[in-house]
Amino acid sequence: MASGMSALLFPPAEPEVEAVPAGPTSRFVCFVLDGQSYGMAVGRIREVLRLCKVASVPGAPAACLGVINLRGRIVSVLDLRQMLRLAPAQQGPQSRLLVVDHPQGQIALQVDRVMDLLSVANAQIERPPAVNSVPGLVTGIVQRTTGALLLLDPEQLLGGKTAQEAA
Repeated sequence: MASGMSALLFPPAEPEVEAVPAGPTSRFVCFVLDGQSYGMAVGRIREVLRLCKVASVPGAPAACLGVINLRGRIVSVLDLRQMLRLAPAQQGPQSRLLVVDHPQGQIALQVDRVMDLLSVANAQIERPPAVNSVPGLVTGIVQRTTGALLLLDPEQLLGGKTAQEAA
C-alpha cells in the first residue's frame, strides 16, 4: 500500500521526448559549454573520454591545455570554451574530452558535459544567420524544446583563425 501511495504522491517524471525525425537524418553527440547546447556529427567523434592527466606544454597558446597519451599516441587537448571565446571554466566531474579525427591527427576537445546522442531530420537543420562573428564556426542550428542546438564541424572549427591561435 505504501508503494501505491508514493506513486500517487510522486508520479514518475515523464522524460522529454523529441519527435521521431522523418526523412534523411543525421546523428549528433550533444554537449554543453557555458550552459549552451552544441552538437557534433557522430561520425566526426572517435570517442568520449573522462578527464585524465594532461601534460602541459610550455609556450603553448592559452586554448591548448596540453597533451595526453592515448594508447601510445600523443594527442593535443584544446579547451573548446576558449576556442569559442567563452569564459574559462573549472574542470568538474562531468567534464569530458571529445576525441575528433582531423587531417592533422586526432585532437581532444574539452567540454563541460556530454548530454546525449540525437537523431535529427536533415530538414530540421537550419543555416546559421549571416551575422555570426566567425563565419563557418556554427554550421547549423536545430531548434529543440530545450533551446537551440548549435552544430559545430571540427574541421571548420580547427581550420579557422581561432583554432590556429590555439594549436
